[in-house]
Amino acid sequence: MRTLTCLAAAAILAAATAHADPPAAPPSNAIAPSQPHVAPKAGPLISLPHWLRVPSAQDVQDDYPAPAAKQHLLGHATIECTVTAAGKLDGCVVLRETPPGEGFGKAAVHLARQFEMSRTNAQGVSTAGAKIVVPIGFIPEVD
Repeated sequence: MRTLTCLAAAAILAAATAHADPPAAPPSNAIAPSQPHVAPKAGPLISLPHWLRVPSAQDVQDDYPAPAAKQHLLGHATIECTVTAAGKLDGCVVLRETPPGEGFGKAAVHLARQFEMSRTNAQGVSTAGAKIVVPIGFIPEVD
């Protein structure tokens, strides 16, 4: 049970740090989105974030949509957020959710509060006001 929870948290970190400019098609092993992609908003897009904090395995389980968990559904959501001056994610919107209508988009937006990134990029430029696209995978616990 704990193994799958840890895998979910690892999937968040791996997916969030592997994102490229502009959002690319998901890797072949990713859950294919069943909703059309929504184009990101205008503005600088962070492609290689330096995360100071990402959601823990417990955070993922706490935000897992209850109906989806009862059905042992795998899920995926991609959100786009604005980085605040404090390195937090704000104003997040769901770009896509799979399977649709199961609550994974809403859960991903809620999990966004657990992320914190460096306040500057590798070149020392502030990340405040920049956009970031964060894919999040959800893996249910096994009873």
